[in-house]
Amino acid sequence: MGAKGKNDLAILDVHSRKIEREIDVPEAGQLWNPAWSPDGRSVAVTGSVGGFTDLFLVDLASGASRRLTHDSYADLQPEWSPDGKSLVFVSDRGTGGGGTAAGATYGDIGIWSLDVASGALTQIVAPMPGATQINPRFGPGGKDLYFLSDRAGVSDLYRLSLATKELFRVSHVVTGVTGITRLSPALAVSRRTGQILYSIFTDDRYEIHALDPAASQGELIQGEKIIAARDEAAEARAALLPPQRPEVTSIVSDYLAVTELPPLPGPEGKAAEVVGYRPRYRLDFIGPAEGVGFSTIGTSFGGLCPHPRAVGALRPA
Repeated sequence: MGAKGKNDLAILDVHSRKIEREIDVPEAGQLWNPAWSPDGRSVAVTGSVGGFTDLFLVDLASGASRRLTHDSYADLQPEWSPDGKSLVFVSDRGTGGGGTAAGATYGDIGIWSLDVASGALTQIVAPMPGATQINPRFGPGGKDLYFLSDRAGVSDLYRLSLATKELFRVSHVVTGVTGITRLSPALAVSRRTGQILYSIFTDDRYEIHALDPAASQGELIQGEKIIAARDEAAEARAALLPPQRPEVTSIVSDYLAVTELPPLPGPEGKAAEVVGYRPRYRLDFIGPAEGVGFSTIGTSFGGLCPHPRAVGALRPA
C-alpha cells in the first residue's frame, strides 16, 4: 500500500521474502494482476482510474508508467506473448474494441490481444452470452492459449490453437476450475515445460492439480455442441470458502428452520385461545435525568421540573 491509500507495484525477493522496491503508478489508484515481461524490463498491470480499469506498462529501469488502454471497458489479467510484443487480456469491450464512456458498446467477457507498440486491438476469444473467458496463459512457444471458461455451465480449462483457431476442452471438473471468486485467477502454465497447474474445489477445500503436456491437449469442440445452461448454483458452491457445510449441528439453526409453530396446548386438550396483546403502562421510576427513548422493554420520557430535574419511565404492566 502506497501513500494516501494508493497501491504501489512491489518487487519481492523470493529467497529473502523482503520487498526490494516499490514503484508508484501515479495515474492509477489501485493495481491488480501484474505480469512480468519476457525480457524482465517491464511489468504490465491493471490499474483503476476514475472507476474504470485499464492496462498500464511500467518500465522497471526508470519507474515510469504508460497507459496502454484508455476507455470505459474493464481490462483485466494481462498476459505477455512469448516474444514480448503483445499482451492478451480479459475485457468486456464490444466487437469494435474501442469506445468512450458515452459511446461504448459492452459485451460479455472475452479475450483480446493488444500490440504494445501500436496499440492495435484484436479479438482472440469471442465472448458468449452469459459466460466468461478469463485467466489467459500462453503455452510453450506461444502456439496455444489456455484459458478458463464457464461456457459449458461450470468453469473448465480450454486450449485454443492460435494457428488453426481450433478450440479444445481440456478438463471436465464437476465443481469447476476456479478460485475464490468468479474472476479469480486459478491457472498457471510453464512456458518452458508446458506443465499446467490449476485450482479446483473438492471435498470442501481448494486443491492444486497438475497436468503434463500430453494430458493437456483436450478434446476438439465441434461447433457449439457443449454450450449448455449455466449451473449458477454449482458456481456459487464452487466459490464458497470451505467448509461449506458445518460439521456441528446448531440448535439455533434447527429452530430457525421451523417455519410453522405447533398449536399451543389449552385446557382439557383444547386449542389455546389467542388474544391480541394490549399493553398498559405505569410509572416505573423517577430519577435525576432527562430524555426520551424507546426499546423493546418499554418507553421512557423526561422533562424539566423546577426542583429537581425528573424523568419518568413507563413499562408494560
